[in-house]
Amino acid sequence: MLQSDLRRIRKLKGYTQQSVAEMASLSIPSVIQLERGQGTIPSLEKLLGALTAEVWGMHMESDGSLGHRVQKLRLRAKLGQRKVAELAGVTQATISNIERFNTGSLETLIKIARISGCELRAKESFELTPFFASTALQSQHNEWYTPSRLIDVLETVYGHFDLDPCAETSDSSLARSRAAICYTENDDGLRKPWFGKVFVNPPYGRGIAHWVKKCRAEFEDGRAETVVALLASRTDTAWWHNHIEGVAQTFFLRGRLKFGEGKNSAPFPSAIVVWGYNADSALPEALKSI
Repeated sequence: MLQSDLRRIRKLKGYTQQSVAEMASLSIPSVIQLERGQGTIPSLEKLLGALTAEVWGMHMESDGSLGHRVQKLRLRAKLGQRKVAELAGVTQATISNIERFNTGSLETLIKIARISGCELRAKESFELTPFFASTALQSQHNEWYTPSRLIDVLETVYGHFDLDPCAETSDSSLARSRAAICYTENDDGLRKPWFGKVFVNPPYGRGIAHWVKKCRAEFEDGRAETVVALLASRTDTAWWHNHIEGVAQTFFLRGRLKFGEGKNSAPFPSAIVVWGYNADSALPEALKSI
């Protein structure tokens, strides 16, 4: 079940309820509630983001909000809102709010899905591998590699990149960033000095704060000319406010990216964050083609 999956994934990653609460900007009681199948849908989505996990179920579509995805399940089962509300013991307005606005209780969301013939579960969005300071930092799943089209667009603004400090291969001819120099997990790009124009698509586990701090430091210390990072748009996190807000340019991407050869969109919004080169006039227009 969803709640037991959340607890299992948290423990598998070595998180305590306190640590994951801090990462998700939730209270500890909220995390406890979610692991009991209670709490709110917005709180669930925050927790999923911190766990780099996603909700799935048989016949459940992967795109859209949880409320919209559960609505699709209900329609697939040919059930009306009134009928589902009656079976779930809630009002029709409650069902409508969940489906239209993605608000309401997790318990009701689970009931709607179950009535519609689907048991909601949670799974890790991608595999994480130890990389720095015993934190999970790198994805080895092809679906999370940088989209080639995004690199094409970024190169129209910045030209070819000099360094990719967290590449999937050291062979620059094969690396998706096409950077002249590529560091892999064996090189430990967090400990090496950066230089020139740097592209970073950091892993989205607990260690992302280290990467974002490094991006800012390498630019401000004068080692990197420009640092361009593809990041999950998590504007409520400490690392965003400490190292991005007010010190870097942010360009939010419309919709959800499809990473690598992935067929499904990412379960989180993305942004291009830039320390250095002023791209106000060029990058926003270029990103419209993504």
